[in-house]
Amino acid sequence: MLSNSDISIEKIVLNNQTYTVGAKNFMVSDEAPLSVTGTFSSSKKVEVDYSWAKTTEVLSSVAVECKNPTATVNVKKESASELFNKFTVTVITTTPEAQVVYTIAALKTVAPENK
Repeated sequence: MLSNSDISIEKIVLNNQTYTVGAKNFMVSDEAPLSVTGTFSSSKKVEVDYSWAKTTEVLSSVAVECKNPTATVNVKKESASELFNKFTVTVITTTPEAQVVYTIAALKTVAPENK
């Protein structure tokens, strides 16, 4: 089974806030404002789907820090609907041959704060 010790994804950065990634399971730390909505894993590919849990802040930037020298990181932002943006972060490595995909769905607008 593929583990993060093979790929070496260290951190994910959401709106300039840095969060760690699990050493074995690729999951973003519990402190991140994310809710898991789905997962998939095989011997060469891991996919984790999240939703952005902060309704009072729009998710505007996503980045990944990876120590594997063969890693290529690609971040794509697209408009998934009138209400949501979708960020897709793909990390591909050649040694080992593997792919990790994080998908984060986030509201485009901020909900008003309850007072």
